[in-house]
Amino acid sequence: MKILYITPEHVSGTLSLFQAEHRRRGDECRFVTFWHSRWDYPDDICLHLPFMPNRSWVRTVKRFLLGMRGTSPDKVRIEYPPYWNPGPIERVLFAIRDNLNWSRIAKVIEEHALDTFDVIHLDGGLDFTRDGRFIKQCVQNQRRLACFFHGSDFRNRGIVREIDQYVELRLTSEWDLLELDPRLGYLYLPFDTTRYADREY
Repeated sequence: MKILYITPEHVSGTLSLFQAEHRRRGDECRFVTFWHSRWDYPDDICLHLPFMPNRSWVRTVKRFLLGMRGTSPDKVRIEYPPYWNPGPIERVLFAIRDNLNWSRIAKVIEEHALDTFDVIHLDGGLDFTRDGRFIKQCVQNQRRLACFFHGSDFRNRGIVREIDQYVELRLTSEWDLLELDPRLGYLYLPFDTTRYADREY
């Protein structure tokens, strides 16, 4: 089986653990990040995309636009389930960013044959673009789609409708998210057991 993880950033080191376990079981596994981890976790395929929130000026623009609507990036969305609902300016800016980045993304998709993977796992519930163009292509080719939500992506941003309609499996490691969306299943995050000595009884 071929499994592909897509995530903006390698935040906790778990992607390397998932990849190692998939490979140990005989599966092919790759993960793609949009930018390099602030915590310096290893990359597999890193796109180094511009206009992303790892840039301070992008975060400033985001806060300004959300402030115009009387909210902030840190505001928890109490909706059941919470959906991403950008203002018209935000939606246009995301569309411009996605179109500017698409040639770089498409080149990597072709170079690594990412559209041939059997299972696509969206870490944080995001595709390469907010309109879900890669996911729509994968679904047409009978690929299976899963999402793993970690917390702030769900509580603050919300679920992206253009992607959510194709998701077959929704997971989280955050107990409180189960109350926001009954479709979520709970899954513990992996950790590296080799870092701990066996306890003798």
